Amino acid sequence: MAIRKPVITAGKQGFIYGSGNILNKLASFLLIPVYTVFLPTSVVGILILIELFENLLVNFLPYGVAYGMWEKLKKEPEKKFQSFSSAFYSSLITTSLAILLLYLSSGSFIYFLGIPEDIDWVYKLILLNILFNVQIRVFLWFIQYEGKAIQFIAVSFIQFAGTLLLSILFVVYQGKGLEGFIIGKFFSYLVVFVGCLLYTLFKYPKTIDFYRYISMLRFGFPLMVLGLTHPIITILDRFVMRMIELPLDQIGIYSVGYKFGMIINMILVIPMQRVWSPMMFKLGLKEDNLQYHRDFLLYYSIIGMSLFVGLLLFSREILGAIATVSYDSAASIIPIIALAYFFHGYRIFFQAGAALTGKTWDLILIPMITICVSGIINYLLILQHGVIGAAIATLISYLLLDIIVYIVSGRSLNIEWEWKKLVNLFLLVGIIVYVFFNFILSLDRDVLLFEKLLLLIIFFIGLVVFRIIGLKELNSIKWIVQRILRMDP
Repeated sequence: MAIRKPVITAGKQGFIYGSGNILNKLASFLLIPVYTVFLPTSVVGILILIELFENLLVNFLPYGVAYGMWEKLKKEPEKKFQSFSSAFYSSLITTSLAILLLYLSSGSFIYFLGIPEDIDWVYKLILLNILFNVQIRVFLWFIQYEGKAIQFIAVSFIQFAGTLLLSILFVVYQGKGLEGFIIGKFFSYLVVFVGCLLYTLFKYPKTIDFYRYISMLRFGFPLMVLGLTHPIITILDRFVMRMIELPLDQIGIYSVGYKFGMIINMILVIPMQRVWSPMMFKLGLKEDNLQYHRDFLLYYSIIGMSLFVGLLLFSREILGAIATVSYDSAASIIPIIALAYFFHGYRIFFQAGAALTGKTWDLILIPMITICVSGIINYLLILQHGVIGAAIATLISYLLLDIIVYIVSGRSLNIEWEWKKLVNLFLLVGIIVYVFFNFILSLDRDVLLFEKLLLLIIFFIGLVVFRIIGLKELNSIKWIVQRILRMDP
């Protein structure tokens, strides 16, 4: 099976737009050494709770306008500027109102986040950071659809560099601690937000079509609610930990391991979602185009499982290179979280049936079911197994979400996925996991780099032996890499 042109296009766009996304996530990842050296583990726990709070609201407050905007741009390309202006300015109004409500109820949120009383003023900056980030996202969603790669990367790089450098300045050189990270992010986001706002004011119409905006929300809101399952599941384990009064230092150690496990989310899952979501609408419902869904899922799975095996084998070495010895126990969490986020990526493929047929409201109950079950699983497993139980609960939650979305969305549009190759892939990974835990780790040695590298090589050989990839795929992958490097159209 040769790799088809839209998949190549997706790979090229994934390289471009994924790079922009990676820059945003990379700032938080590169700050881990600063977390672990300059902050106590308990304060790291507070900082992670703040980041999760921001992530939850940044995903919720656009109310799914991205999906609705993409759908409008596909159906009414002649009115694309009106669609974007309506989305941007309306989002600015609705998000500002939501931020005002969050400010008026600040007491309970400050307590939950664990923000010390002497710096409770940073809550105001946190809310402003959320507002700025939402509007930056709306802007990036539009220029991505327009294919403006240079602008996309420029905005992402400024946001990344500003957050990283200013956070280091305020924390390392001015010793401001927790508030230093918040202040650094505030100034970085403020500059990018003002730039996006001014560019929009001068470049696009200064009009708002509220009817068009409501139409976008009507289409995109169910998909947003479904997508919101991810940030809620992400914060749910920490919420349970706070509820049962698990020490903040344990939350901090777990959260650092969680961040390392999210490497697969940073470099694969989110870039894939950024690329595939608009492309899915562009391809539409043509029977011939359904093969692109199958192709993309298969290649996503091969790359994702390769990353998972790498993190499984070398998680302790990766953690030791960046974090201090206080966080060594987090190494066991990394592969579990990586596997959970790999399966989280399946949701964007499985929801295609409902999205392309316009039956998005069929998905509206799925998040509620998943979150309720996830809450119960988290509570039981954390009580019994602590932080390892939380990681396992995350994995189970995403698997449950995939299964439900597959069943519900599949009733609207049946896509025959490459199940035979996928089953062979998971069987191969299962063999690698079994050998690693039962033979490699049982060796009485501190350094097992040779054995781990050998096992990684065996995995890649197994991809060919199990007929997951063949000669055509190998030649096509080589061709894809060459095309992307040359950036041919």
